[in-house]
Amino acid sequence: MKSEVTIVMYHYVRDLKNSRYPNIKGLDIEKFKKQIKFFKENYNFVRIEDLIEYYKNPKEKELPDKAILLTFDDGYKDHYTYVLPILLENNIQGSFYIPTKCFQDKKVLDVNKIHFILESCIGKEERILKEIEEYLEKNRDSRISLSYNDYFKEYAVDSRFDKKEVIFIKRMLQVVLPEDYREKLVDMLFKKYVCTIGDKVISERAFWEELYLTPEQIRMMEKLGMHIGFHSHDHVWLNSLSKEEQEFQIKFSINYFKEIGIRTEKMTISYPYGEYNEDTIELMKEYNIPLGFTTEVGKIDLETSDYLKLPRMDTNDFYQGE
Repeated sequence: MKSEVTIVMYHYVRDLKNSRYPNIKGLDIEKFKKQIKFFKENYNFVRIEDLIEYYKNPKEKELPDKAILLTFDDGYKDHYTYVLPILLENNIQGSFYIPTKCFQDKKVLDVNKIHFILESCIGKEERILKEIEEYLEKNRDSRISLSYNDYFKEYAVDSRFDKKEVIFIKRMLQVVLPEDYREKLVDMLFKKYVCTIGDKVISERAFWEELYLTPEQIRMMEKLGMHIGFHSHDHVWLNSLSKEEQEFQIKFSINYFKEIGIRTEKMTISYPYGEYNEDTIELMKEYNIPLGFTTEVGKIDLETSDYLKLPRMDTNDFYQGE
């Protein structure tokens, strides 16, 4: 249908079989190649500028039937190493949404620490659950109002791709516990379960260098026709912040991208975790952000979808080969 646009969301795309962390929830590069072939045979790729132009001038701009656009969140080096060559080979534009705090601090973002903590304990999540329970018991804090069991009852819910125990771990470590409190807990778990492999210890700096894009790579991606977008400063749940705190997230990202030579006047945003509130939307309008992408599951209805609340589909919703 002409009135629909499919936006596909990716995170980790890597050579999983030969990775140090083969169980990370991502897409193997061979499956990515097969998925691109499937999309080329069944959809029509568009550029993000086409979608921006449509929302500016819907009566003048036409989009093809079965239009599709690919988005990649979190600024991983994998996107340069594995994804970019395939996109260029197939004349496809990707939109890459990059948090900026990791470049400022040269540290691994908590969102990624949590991913790799879970990867290191896949199928054995009870270890992390026990760690959280014991940490809450040993490190009492007046800001923590519920017991471990009460937190579990409230936040342990199944999702499309994660069982309830995993969702509980993510929510507790991402947003539920006070920021300074959960950061210490995440650091402890990351060092224990990810940075220590047998008798080897991997430094966080080495892990950081291996995980994220460099400014040079970001500039090259833009030069080669890729779209670079906002993903907040430190990959935070925007709806948990005041309007002033959210504005800091936008301003810092804009300033950083300008510093490294990236154009910001037509940057779009992918909301971290897909979360936003009315303050977020007001700020997007104040800063003239042309498009905003959520993690709400669905296809864009060009007649009804709000340009700042656009849904996306996950890579796992589509064919990836046998």
